[in-house]
Amino acid sequence: MLKIGRHASCTISLVLSVVTLAAVVVAAFFMPRIVEVYCRAHVTPADAPFYLRYTFILVVSYLILAVAAACAAVLLTLLLALRRGEVFTAANVARLRAVSWGCIIAAFLFAALTPKFIISAAVAFIAFFVGLCLRIVKNAFEEASALKEENDFTI
Repeated sequence: MLKIGRHASCTISLVLSVVTLAAVVVAAFFMPRIVEVYCRAHVTPADAPFYLRYTFILVVSYLILAVAAACAAVLLTLLLALRRGEVFTAANVARLRAVSWGCIIAAFLFAALTPKFIISAAVAFIAFFVGLCLRIVKNAFEEASALKEENDFTI
């Protein structure tokens, strides 16, 4: 199996994080048109509930993009900290916590789109699962950070 060095792996992750941020910006620009096309494909009756209407779907879509942008930015700061050699720190624990909550919030936002787009249920589940996994990694980082602090104060 191909093994990539730590520095190269971190660089690849940094590039992917920047590309993700750029993709969110592009998606934000085109989001009204994207939602319009999807809504047109799934015709909504005039007397439909608010959660099936264009405006609701557009607002939720922008909220999802905002969460994605925030998570990508936080991951970028995490990668930069790791590159500086700051691994098991309280700041990185906070960063992982923020991204995990971002995934969970995104899960609820995608769940809100499920009545209009059934595939959103699967995306919501995946986002929730990733958020849960990140919470567990955050807990491990928190324990490691506490152990590191304890060892740093040991003479």
